Amino acid sequence: MNRIHHLCLLFALIFVLAGCDAPTPTPANTPVTTIAGPGDTFTTVQPPPPAWRTPKRALTRDNVFEMELLGRLDVLGTASTLFTHTFSPDGTRLVGLNNTNIVGWDLITGELFINNTHQQATYLFYSVDKSRLYAVLTDGRIAIYSADTGLLNSELNGHERYNGTATYDAFNGWLALGGSDGSIHVWDMVGELLLSSINAHSGGVTNLIFSPDGTRLVSSGADGKNYVWDWVNRELIYNVTNADVPTVRLAYHPLGEQLAIATRESIAIWDMQRGEFVHTLPTGAGGSDSILSYSPNGKFLINGGGIPDMMVWSGEADNHFVAYLPNVGNERISAQFSPNSEMLLTSKLNGETSLWDLTQITNETVVRANINPASSRIIAVDWSPDNFTLLFVDAGGSVYVWGLP
Repeated sequence: MNRIHHLCLLFALIFVLAGCDAPTPTPANTPVTTIAGPGDTFTTVQPPPPAWRTPKRALTRDNVFEMELLGRLDVLGTASTLFTHTFSPDGTRLVGLNNTNIVGWDLITGELFINNTHQQATYLFYSVDKSRLYAVLTDGRIAIYSADTGLLNSELNGHERYNGTATYDAFNGWLALGGSDGSIHVWDMVGELLLSSINAHSGGVTNLIFSPDGTRLVSSGADGKNYVWDWVNRELIYNVTNADVPTVRLAYHPLGEQLAIATRESIAIWDMQRGEFVHTLPTGAGGSDSILSYSPNGKFLINGGGIPDMMVWSGEADNHFVAYLPNVGNERISAQFSPNSEMLLTSKLNGETSLWDLTQITNETVVRANINPASSRIIAVDWSPDNFTLLFVDAGGSVYVWGLP
């Protein structure tokens, strides 16, 4: 493995011209500038080292260039792609679902401690106290597993008309499930109680998201409507519908100030203090098909999918266009902000995996460093909530974990 030494200035040396001053963004057309030599890319060898190395420090913008491959997480038996995953609240464990099994690893030791079959689960969430795992099954049941063993404890009949739409408030332990009949059921998973049922839409529920404080629930439906609910009292607060155009994705500002509603062509921004439409951000066809997300501090909003380049907007009141992230688009892409919002990690299947410095991003330059996580088939990237590890999920079923050993 080639370690990266003395590269704290790398972010300041790799630039991409990526934006313009016009109100409507124009496509980026300047190729990425790269520097020859070992400082160009984080590199490693294959296969990864057999011994797991424990992460010792949190990653920061100043020390991220010292990170190395800590090890590779694999399952026993036939390899299968991890299609969803979640961290324990303290960031020390990773659990996920592949086609047949619920799997879990200890990120301190690298040990595989859960590897049990599941019954067609689609979502997986940690309980507030880290003792249980909640899996939403395709038929609307909620399976409750031990977070230590992965053994099934009990089941709840979550939604008899469940259609695959769900969202979870990890702080309060509230789980909302949408149905093909337009209804929404909200569960208190701590007490295993059904708290609220709302007849929300004339067609099936297509999107759900809780507000940051959990008191409001936003729903989209096949009827083209978007509603903001006081779900506890089953009262409609705002109708945030735009010309009945189908909604692709929803994103709530972390401070609760804005709601971003993405359609196939644009993003509508709504003021959640007054329930008023603010403005439209043009994205182009498929511009938010894969990604619509605010940074944890609310400073940035990103979107990406069926367009060549990911787009970065300000998350503040004017939502001005900031920059394009070139070549992060069209193929299967993933993006995740660092917990402190200073960096953005992106990947593109069969393409580049990159780390972007958001502290220096402007409408003229974007600062980037490329990473070689040991595979070009990365389908998802993530930061642990404690900021000790980066995850790179391989299409073949393995997970590469990086950090400061």
